Formats: sequence, C-alpha cells, structure tokens
Amino acid sequence: MSTRPADTASWPEPATAGQTSMFYAAEKDPSGSSFTTDFTVTVDGPLDRERVRRAAALLTAATPSLRLRLTIDDWTGEVVQSFCDDPLDVEWHTIAEDEVPALVARSGERPVEADDGPLARLVVAEHGFDRHTVSLVIHHLAMDGLSQIPLLRQLGAALAGRPRHQPVAVYRQAVREVRAAEEAALRDDRDHWYERVPSTLSLAGWNTPAVRAADAGGPSADGPGCSREALPPEAAKQLEIAATRSGVRVSHLLTAAVHHASPVRPGGTTAVCNAASVRPRHGELADVIGNFVNEVPLLAAVGPDRSVADTARANRQRWSEDLRKRTFPFATLATRVPAPQPGRAPALDSVVMSYRRLPRGIGWEDGGLSFSSSLYSRYPTAKTEIAVRFFHDGDELEYEVQWGRNLPAGAGEEFRVRLAAALRTL
Repeated sequence: MSTRPADTASWPEPATAGQTSMFYAAEKDPSGSSFTTDFTVTVDGPLDRERVRRAAALLTAATPSLRLRLTIDDWTGEVVQSFCDDPLDVEWHTIAEDEVPALVARSGERPVEADDGPLARLVVAEHGFDRHTVSLVIHHLAMDGLSQIPLLRQLGAALAGRPRHQPVAVYRQAVREVRAAEEAALRDDRDHWYERVPSTLSLAGWNTPAVRAADAGGPSADGPGCSREALPPEAAKQLEIAATRSGVRVSHLLTAAVHHASPVRPGGTTAVCNAASVRPRHGELADVIGNFVNEVPLLAAVGPDRSVADTARANRQRWSEDLRKRTFPFATLATRVPAPQPGRAPALDSVVMSYRRLPRGIGWEDGGLSFSSSLYSRYPTAKTEIAVRFFHDGDELEYEVQWGRNLPAGAGEEFRVRLAAALRTL
C-alpha cells in the first residue's frame, strides 16, 4: 500500500544530476565536512536569544533550500528532495570576538548529514549586548557560489524580522529546468563530450618527487592541507594585461596555470574540472538560492616548452565551447576514465578549480542592525585531491589551494609551489 501523501505537490521530486553526484560524494566523505562551509556576518545592534530564535524560524520558512532534505527513493533508487518545516538549530556562545574563527572552524568540522538531515545550522557568538557574530554553517547541497550574497542578505533580513519569501514552487521549477537541460545535453551533446573524454583516455600519472619518494619507501600519504595566498597588486594588474595581450580571458590564464602546476609527465593529458553554474538565468529563477553547479572537465596537453599563456591560447576556444555545454552530467564522463589509483593516477576530477569576481566583503543595514561579512569563506577540507579557488576583486587576486588525504606526503605543498611559480610567469 502506498504511503505517499495524496497531495502530489508535496511528493519528493528527483534532484538534479549535479546534486545527485554531490550527494553521493558527500556520503563517501570520511570527514563528513568536506562539503560544509560557513557564511558569517558581524552584527552591530541589539540582538538577543529570542530575536535569533525567531529569525531562525523566519529564515527557514522563507528559504526553501534551508528546508531541503535529500535521500534515496525506496521505489526508484533516485536521489530525491523534499522539504521539512523544522527551523534551523541555533547554537549560542558567549566568547571574545577573536575566538570566533576557532569556534566557526570547530562547528564546520562537525559532520552535516546529507542523507535526510538538515543541511544548515546557526552558530551565534555574543561579544556584548550590541555586538554579535552569526554564522550560517551550511552544506554545499543547499547553496552555490551565486547564492552566497543573496543568502547573507536573507540572513540579515531574517534578523531584522523581514526576510524575502521564496516560494517552494519557484525552487522546484528551477530544479525541473536544470534537469530538463541535463536531459537535453545527454541527448544533444553526447558526441561532443565523448570525443573530449573518450573511454580510452588515460590521464598522465602524478610522476613527481613526492610520488617517487613514496614509491621508494617514503611516507605514502599526505594529510589534508590548505594554503591561501594573494598576488601583489602589480602582479594582479599584470595578469589582466597578459590576458588582453594573449587574446584570452583571465579565467583561461588561471586554468592554464593550474594545468601547469598539476604534477604530471610533460606532454601528458591533464584535466582541471571547472565548477560551473548551471542555474536558470531568467526571471525569478535566476535568484533562487540553492545548489545548481556542475563540474566541467577542461583538458590540455602541457608541453615542456609551452608557456602558461601558450596553453591558454591553444585551448581557449575548446574550453569556451566546453563551458557552453556545461549541463552535460559530469558523472557520465567520470565513468569513462579508468579507475584512479589514489596518489598515482588521477581521476577526472582530481583537480577542481573555481574563479569568481567578487568583493572581499560587503556591508549593509536593515531593521536597526548593521551587518558586515567577508565573502572569502573556507571549506574545512578539500573535496577532491586538489581544490583551487581564485577570488578576484579589482586589482586584488587571492587564491586558496587545498589538498586531501589521498596524495603522497608533500604532494599538496609541491602543487602549491608549482602553481605560485606558474602564476609568476604571467
């Protein structure tokens, strides 16, 4: 006998292919926190526990992605999503402001259960009656990069007592349109992508000093690591000049630099996956808060005598064409590449990068409260063997390199050094 509700509008619906891939990746994540980040705001003005409790309820009710629950349908085996009306949990702490980063880091390292669990929680640090820090600790399944600023402003509006209501029907329509685009891509773009990523593709192994040391009996595994660096303003300006001179975009040069940093045999094919938005771009669907991303593999052959600019120029047209076909489900491509050996032969998404032009921080006022927030949030650990994120704000460019547990000891640091060297050539 069916246990599904009679009201079909409340039935679970299939997730997008991108959400499905992330769901399974999160379920396999041994730390349980690789896909968790925080959106943190400093709040000046009167704020007490009851006001935050009301804000949590308002924020949840007004934002479908914060009510999202994903699980595997017992009937179809698909990953499906539904909505739960329970308000976000709230943690309250009274600590000094300089203790906030450690508090948020500890909270972010606590696993978020992707399978039928709440995907977000609020962590509040009280520093005095008129000074607080509020962090939304959130799973990547509930948001993407384009959701960051709208979600921060939604949090501020909820604390002010007036968040913008986003109907569940609008969120569902965005998901349906992405699914339709994915299905169309499977039909129309299969030949394109099967030519790009043939079943015979063999990615160049990570033949590096770190790998050779591990093969010779040295330490066999690296621990997770993270490094964040900033280009000097004059170097960031030079990057724009180099892109113009080479007839490419800044994103092309950065993608090429990541290819050159990837520790592979000269001439071998390398893959750098670009985290690309696949959200609808029209009307109210363009502003939906949620996760609408896909991984797009950008392949290149890095020759021993080829510069970073040469690699960007040689692949510019191909990468642009690939990104235009970004809705093709990545999981379909990943299964075409031979199974990787951790730390030796990379998977298709062993190296993932993103590039965003956005300010370092934002500030605003609402309902008698003043808010300020940094937009350069962190993930506790790398989601893949190597993850690179570039943040570009005018003449400032920062980048973060994270590496996971499956690399030979020292390989993550080796990649960081190689990337810094590649960027210096531009």
